[in-house]
Amino acid sequence: MDSVASALGDAARWRIVELLAEAPRSVGELAELTGLRQPQTTKHLQTLARAGLVAVFPLGQRRVYALEGTTLEAFARRLHGLVETAAAHAGDRDVITRYDAAIRLRLDVNQLPKPFQVNALASREWTLASDWYRWTFVP
Repeated sequence: MDSVASALGDAARWRIVELLAEAPRSVGELAELTGLRQPQTTKHLQTLARAGLVAVFPLGQRRVYALEGTTLEAFARRLHGLVETAAAHAGDRDVITRYDAAIRLRLDVNQLPKPFQVNALASREWTLASDWYRWTFVP
């Protein structure tokens, strides 16, 4: 799957895959539709073929490329599983926010004079204020 993700990570290759989803096409057609030169198009198609995304069919002097649906389906299933996992753990981002706040508190507290550090860490809620700065932390 890494090779599929890598192959699809290039905008030109993504466009080629979109075009091949519509219909099988020759290198010349793909080059014309994408605005790439033919050698560039061929290299992109070779990368897609190595990833198992396209199949090559020699027809006389031409090489016609077609999309391999099974590879895309497997990639889509894996991607869908990743989306489901991320959705199931979306609440965990709150943990990251709280962790980040605690880290920032420790960094800020370490900048305080020693007496303030002890009180700040021992207290459940505290405020640091001056003429230009006011900060309250509630863990």
